[in-house]
Amino acid sequence: MKYVLAALLAVVLIASASSADINAKLGLAGGSARIVLEGTRQVKTDLVGSGALGYGYNSEYSLLSLELGIAKQLADNLDIGLAATYSSYSTAVSNILGAGTITDKSGIGGMLFVKKMVRDDLSLTLGYDTRMGLVVELGKLFRK
Repeated sequence: MKYVLAALLAVVLIASASSADINAKLGLAGGSARIVLEGTRQVKTDLVGSGALGYGYNSEYSLLSLELGIAKQLADNLDIGLAATYSSYSTAVSNILGAGTITDKSGIGGMLFVKKMVRDDLSLTLGYDTRMGLVVELGKLFRK
């Protein structure tokens, strides 16, 4: 838990002190409704690096997650990416869409995702994470 809080602080400080874009996302992941704060930064012409911290909740458990990823631009408003993820559930969980039963409350996983900009400031992300299963998020760009 203390590592997740330290990661949250690092994401917020790095994003606010740099020229990183800041996104807030709402969606579903790990069988829960989730809110995510994400900082992204252009690494090369067609590569974007990102760091994100998320909190998910459903009536049976909560979920904290940390993501570090890289995405490649495929088309004008379409990216595909990979992320290393850390997720911590408040209890062992089952019936996670795409991931099944998670017996280790905390662990490292990987995510493959596709992100589409639907407007200048709105994005839709669809992905699969080995610990959180299906990930669907709608994002709002707050600072560019």
